[in-house]
Amino acid sequence: MAQLWHKGYSINKEVLAFTVGNDYALDQVMIKHDVYGSIAQAAMLKKIGVITTKEFKTLQTALKKIIILWEDGKFIVKPADEDGHTAIENYLVKQLGDLGKKIHTARSRNDQVVTMTRLYTKERILDLYNLTINLADNFLTLAKDNEFVPMPGYTHMQRAMPTSGGVWFDQFAEALLDDLQLLKTAYHYNDMSPLGSAAGFGVNMKIDRAYTAKLLGFSKVQNNTLYVSYTRGKIEAVILFAVNQLMQTLAKFSNDVLIFSMSETGFVELPQEFCTGSSLMPQKKNGDVFELTRGKANVSLGYLISTIEMQNVLLSGYNRDSQLTKDLLCKGLDLYENTVKVMLALTKGITLNKTKCLAACTPEIFATDYALDLVKHGMPFRDAYRHVSNSLDELEQIDPVNNIRQKTHLGASGNLQLNQIKQAAQLEKTWVKSETNKWVKTINTLLK
Repeated sequence: MAQLWHKGYSINKEVLAFTVGNDYALDQVMIKHDVYGSIAQAAMLKKIGVITTKEFKTLQTALKKIIILWEDGKFIVKPADEDGHTAIENYLVKQLGDLGKKIHTARSRNDQVVTMTRLYTKERILDLYNLTINLADNFLTLAKDNEFVPMPGYTHMQRAMPTSGGVWFDQFAEALLDDLQLLKTAYHYNDMSPLGSAAGFGVNMKIDRAYTAKLLGFSKVQNNTLYVSYTRGKIEAVILFAVNQLMQTLAKFSNDVLIFSMSETGFVELPQEFCTGSSLMPQKKNGDVFELTRGKANVSLGYLISTIEMQNVLLSGYNRDSQLTKDLLCKGLDLYENTVKVMLALTKGITLNKTKCLAACTPEIFATDYALDLVKHGMPFRDAYRHVSNSLDELEQIDPVNNIRQKTHLGASGNLQLNQIKQAAQLEKTWVKSETNKWVKTINTLLK
């Protein structure tokens, strides 16, 4: 079948393969989202009188059939198709003849691919949001279970002051909740309809962009038609920034686990089923999954930087460079999904070795507490600091459990506000459930 832009001449095979790249494979994943956009386009064409109600029903039925074939693995986008848009339109023409040729009226592959990608991204973000909330829940459970388990806190890679397992685990729950605010911003940024912008300059037909936006469940129309092309890459970068922050949080946790599970520390115990071994050293139990998570956070950063740099030297309007941002977006979303899923499993099995944590709370890490006790009795802090620093060898052991319980100001080990953090997580669950329900209702209505 011919390319949608085919004008009667043969293009060089090497050039065709180079320009197509892996677009056909990426579009294979997004076929149903492209179909959603095509159904909305057909409904709009019916509304403005380009096609009849009967023709719309025929197109809708054929498009719904594509989804069924795709779900059964029978609708395949081939390299010769160039992309999913071509595969869909060629299928319609083959099945419906001239009616299939009408689907692209007042539409360019430019607004078609952006519409498809934004619908795909919307669904992916909702899925990732759910997974991340569940991971935050796991960290909150670990924080509650280890709320008053003393362990040393570190600055400059040296023992600093006593803290708790609750503080250590809860920081990652709170970090994920903050990161989710970035992902929610990216979700809203993505949630505007590009359909009808065509090649970036509109069309000389009275199309109804607000109608297609409503049919597809977008919160608004992206107004300026030229700006649609500009945001291809810009919005992807915003999404990847949020994903990158999530990956950085998981990398931070992973790095801590690697250090705290060393035989020299032993604070964290990893179940055997989470660890690999050595082909040479029989005793090895390696936390490779945490090393890979730490490394993949850097890969995620690479996707973000590449996407940011893709748009900064392009003339306003569509440029083929933007095609590459779709691959970077998909890779970034896939990488985070794979990582958050493995972290969900890991956080259900990880434990603290309470004996080793307690033993590591040696007298010197209570030095600041001793100094502040002197302050409570009237001594200026700087004098108290010097007094304690000159008598470190004379410090007596303090009960670590009592110590962390007595730190009761907001956010300290004795007052972590875990219930409030759980309530904040519940609000995020409510939001994502509401948005997911809206999405499902939108698609069910579109396909009805």
